[in-house]
Amino acid sequence: VVKDLGNDGKLVVMNLKVSFTQIYQARPPFRLIAHYEKLQMDDTASSIFGEKQGYRFKLEYKDNNEKNVREVLLTNFNYSLYDLFALDTWFRKKPPEVNDMVASRTFDFQTLEYILNETTIQEIVKSKVSGVDYIYYKANSLDKAEIEEEDFTSQFLIDQDGIAIKFFMFGFELRLESEENAKNLDQISNIFVDLGIEVENSFPEDFYEKNAEMIVYEIVGDEALISKKGHQEYKILDSGIKLLTVGTNENQNLFSRMESTTMNQRKYYLKNTPSYPYKSKIIVDLSKQALQGEKEDIEKIYKLAKFVDDYVEDDYESNSLSVFDVIDRKKGDCSEHTELFVNLARAAGFPAREVGGWVYDGIGKFMPHAWAEVAIKVNNDFYWLPVDPTWNMINPTNVIKANDYESILGNFTLRLRKIRYEDGEEIILSQ
Repeated sequence: VVKDLGNDGKLVVMNLKVSFTQIYQARPPFRLIAHYEKLQMDDTASSIFGEKQGYRFKLEYKDNNEKNVREVLLTNFNYSLYDLFALDTWFRKKPPEVNDMVASRTFDFQTLEYILNETTIQEIVKSKVSGVDYIYYKANSLDKAEIEEEDFTSQFLIDQDGIAIKFFMFGFELRLESEENAKNLDQISNIFVDLGIEVENSFPEDFYEKNAEMIVYEIVGDEALISKKGHQEYKILDSGIKLLTVGTNENQNLFSRMESTTMNQRKYYLKNTPSYPYKSKIIVDLSKQALQGEKEDIEKIYKLAKFVDDYVEDDYESNSLSVFDVIDRKKGDCSEHTELFVNLARAAGFPAREVGGWVYDGIGKFMPHAWAEVAIKVNNDFYWLPVDPTWNMINPTNVIKANDYESILGNFTLRLRKIRYEDGEEIILSQ
């Protein structure tokens, strides 16, 4: 059971149930022969069922309460108990030392790729818990995906048996507790991390009534999680002040500061996967409906963004488990807007990806946010064009991109220094 604040500030209770079962061979090589998982959120369910059939592994995906069913056949699939228990086995052989590292792998049934993990011991902590000596490990975890942009780095705490006792996921601090304490949702707790990034001075009250093409911030604190690519320029002055410029400089065209794309990226972000089943007829038809026969690429992107903005009603309390749920419910927050946009863009032939970071909330904070980037060809070169379908904005300047989709726990504040609007007006807010 999850409690959260809804759009109107009232408490919203969501019931979430996850079932997960795997069956392995009882003898070496202990290969995975069946996989089942089901995710139920209130009245919406999705599931994956997989089983070994000869030399193949057949997967069946059911979304939107089984209204959408898809099958995938994997060849040369090989996952075993050796992979599953690699970290546990490592801890049981001998106590690890600082800088010791173990490699393992998992299989992502949504992206259909193997993820190589490297876990490195950063620190061994000796403390007392309830007056008893207690030793645990601080570890760094690196998940290596097929392309570097999808790599994910995290930190977590492990006990002496190799069991994770605290880690972060989706902006929450998850920690090992007794069942009684974990189920007591009325107990005051600091589990939820305040994700907002403070702005030390104020934006103009009419900021969202105009179109800003460039914003300059001073970063106070650790800037490591902020992306320094594309239309975000980072520099350190001789005085040591750290500046972040978002948007285009004066007299620059839209693509002069865009991040270039590689061929491997464009291939990867055009994949048809269970997460992005854009070749499904319902998605293909919806993409064509949005485009209305448009031929120019940039205009196609404008039309797709506008379509999603109109199609999906803003609703923080509506949580979808798949793009089919989004299409059916027509409600959601930035995650649902972005998921639908990426699928429609891929169906239109554009490599597209979800990105994340923070968006200015209009009242003094930058809050966690998701939007998209689309690979677009300009003069024989390809660039990542930011698109925010929630706000119906192309190349938005009201957002700050993080290094990866999960990097939302920023340990910094911002000081607004300058805003330049599209009409040429400049406002200096601090020096």
